[in-house]
Amino acid sequence: MYCSRKLQAIALSENMTELAPGWYVVSEDIVFHHSVILNGSGDYHIILANGGKMSIVGNNYDEVFHTWDSYSNENSPVGLGCLYENDSKIGINLNIYGQQDGTGELYINNGTASPDGRPQDEKVGDAINVDELMINGGKVKLYTGGSRNYGINSKNLTINNGTIDASGTIHGVNSTGNIIINGGSLTAQGGTINDDCCGINCGAEISRSKPVPSTPVPQQKAATP
Repeated sequence: MYCSRKLQAIALSENMTELAPGWYVVSEDIVFHHSVILNGSGDYHIILANGGKMSIVGNNYDEVFHTWDSYSNENSPVGLGCLYENDSKIGINLNIYGQQDGTGELYINNGTASPDGRPQDEKVGDAINVDELMINGGKVKLYTGGSRNYGINSKNLTINNGTIDASGTIHGVNSTGNIIINGGSLTAQGGTINDDCCGINCGAEISRSKPVPSTPVPQQKAATP
């Protein structure tokens, strides 16, 4: 798949906390020290332009001083999508694109749990939590440190291209529907808190078909929000 049409995409900036359905582009290094909430059902498109990196970084536990660092302004793990596991994420469809060189990156490290296993906040913690997730390219690295959380938590997951690394304290990838891999690579690592932990937990079927070309969006025009 190759998209050659011109797009009006909003340039993401670090002060954004909620996004409405639409097109967004990451063309430089931006770091969010808070959650980025996808607010309302619809299609969300994030373009990881060549050389761009979107990072969402949460707090980490200092095992020497036994305190939480102040890197994030939230005292809980952070993530992308719907942070709470309820019906509010139904209809939230996230599509991630890379450009032709595939150097664009999405990095989420939402914080670590304390050594006794207590997270900062029991209610949140999945790195990505949406209804439908499609990854068409780029580098996607997802790490979660809550007590019972996933790197990817979605109904259906489709991977057309890109390099995906997902780690969770229960499952690296949790899908209640289907996982379809048409290309790219997926590495998933689960936790060790119980015997049910695994890299990929799929409620229906996992299938892999013939790889397809990358899905870049080469001619995006950034618009200010």
